[in-house]
Amino acid sequence: MITKKILKYLKILGSIIHTLPSRIIFGNTVQLKFNLLPMLDNLRTKSTSKKFNPINENGFLKINNSSDKELLDKIVTKYNKYIDDPNFSSITANLKKKFLLDPVKNIPELKMLIPTIKDHLIDYYGNDFVIKQVRAFRNYSDESISWEREKYIYSNLWHCDDFKTNILKVFVLLNDKINKDTGCTRVIDRKNSSKLMRSFKFKHTSLVNRKFDDY
Repeated sequence: MITKKILKYLKILGSIIHTLPSRIIFGNTVQLKFNLLPMLDNLRTKSTSKKFNPINENGFLKINNSSDKELLDKIVTKYNKYIDDPNFSSITANLKKKFLLDPVKNIPELKMLIPTIKDHLIDYYGNDFVIKQVRAFRNYSDESISWEREKYIYSNLWHCDDFKTNILKVFVLLNDKINKDTGCTRVIDRKNSSKLMRSFKFKHTSLVNRKFDDY
């Protein structure tokens, strides 16, 4: 047990050291190459992305729903039907996350959501974009949510995704009545994220505790 704990913290320490250059220079904890590669992308594509684009400035953008309600209702109905069908879904080994298999094939209406985000993405990139992956999933709560240090199971704790920093994630929320007590998506803007990284108030996802969560 002691050996496992020592190995765990050595791994965490190694991760912190490995991401020090990114933490200090860019204010995030992704690999250095993932911060540098987008610069090469800009040179290759001669991107005309606006310097003060809201996504660039804040690190995120909340888009108010402008899609057709009938379309959304159709997507939600199919999603709820397939996510509980083992022939169309797959659940992780810890039973905490369930994925819909082939979401675009089974819910082709998802493609009709693209116009809602298209202009924002073109404005951000300064040119066209490619959708690399579409996922539809459901997260389930864990008993550790009431502990002093919640377990990191999926994306339930604050973190930086470890991929190229010019890749955007677009979340389409399919459930109503989601709030801080029932699992809403929470973000920290770019300025405060960088501050947390550089000051080491955020050290590593595995070390996030109630105090940090409250902060």
